[in-house]
Amino acid sequence: MDPGSRASGLREIGLPALLRIGYEFNNPWQPYRPATYVAAFRRVVQLLDEEGACQVAPVWHASALGLASSSPEAWYPGDEFVAWWGLSPFHWEELSAPALESFLEAARNHRRPVVVA
Repeated sequence: MDPGSRASGLREIGLPALLRIGYEFNNPWQPYRPATYVAAFRRVVQLLDEEGACQVAPVWHASALGLASSSPEAWYPGDEFVAWWGLSPFHWEELSAPALESFLEAARNHRRPVVVA
């Protein structure tokens, strides 16, 4: 199935959806490179737009584990492509880490809601 038909399938469902594109991009075991990731994220959003899947909200989704070791800004596709920010915490101590606080403050500065998955 090609990506365009997936986007039209999401449109045809007709329900609101959050779509985590390349989720946990900054996780140490993910092979994503920032420039490639950003281009792919933007392309997926463009496909959604082309297919009229306006009820699908693109989520830029980080791993809390990766926040301490890398700066997530390098992977940011831009406000015009991101509707929500997302975060996956895996350990309780990550919830009180300074890096998490910085991530949430950045989301606030970008005026984006955050989903915890």
